[in-house]
Amino acid sequence: MPHEISRRTMLQGLGAVGGAIAAGGFLSACGSGGGSSTSSKTLLVGTSIPLTSLDPNLIDTAAFPYRNALFDPLFDQTVTEYKTFSLGPVENWLATEISHNNDYTQYTYKLRTGVKYSDGTPVTAESLLGAFKYSTGPNSDIGPLLAGVKNASIMNGALVIEMDAPTVGYPAALAQWRLMNPASNAKAKSAPAGSGMFKMAAYQPNSRLDMVRNKHYWKPVKSNVDKASIIMYPPRESG
Repeated sequence: MPHEISRRTMLQGLGAVGGAIAAGGFLSACGSGGGSSTSSKTLLVGTSIPLTSLDPNLIDTAAFPYRNALFDPLFDQTVTEYKTFSLGPVENWLATEISHNNDYTQYTYKLRTGVKYSDGTPVTAESLLGAFKYSTGPNSDIGPLLAGVKNASIMNGALVIEMDAPTVGYPAALAQWRLMNPASNAKAKSAPAGSGMFKMAAYQPNSRLDMVRNKHYWKPVKSNVDKASIIMYPPRESG
């Protein structure tokens, strides 16, 4: 097992047929389609954790294995040590630049250009602001993670976040946030649109999630996996 694993483990696992996916709850991961692993096109993953919603803003232990496949973060952060959960530096992803004022009460995040959601609509600063407001609103479970914000706005095409007090580590908190198209808020639990490497093809709560490659994905990916499915199995009875 490697000594370093990113929070984007699921995305990386979906990009490697037959590779082990180090995420809690997985029972198996295998390519299908016959022949060698290089010719396989579909990844099948089994889990005993029920998946009740696809909304990345809800606290659901089953959400973490798939959400990095459907949704991208502004930043990524590497877990460098499992036992102590030590974190590496924050790395740019959908955001290409971070700046702050002298007392860390205001952050400016410059957005990567040319990125689209899986539904084909562009990822804009305005949609980023809408997604952030949804994630800090009453329909989200992760508001406490992103707490301490006095105001969020758009300035010169960038997201500007003003804090209630000096907050040095706020970019690290945003590294755990995943961007969902606010236009899909009404169907967030069953058919949300993200900007990840995959998009949802079909979903049956507590049964199965089928995903296909997102043709609009902004980042080149060296992978022959164009389909992936997470199949949920009931936990074994003890005794």
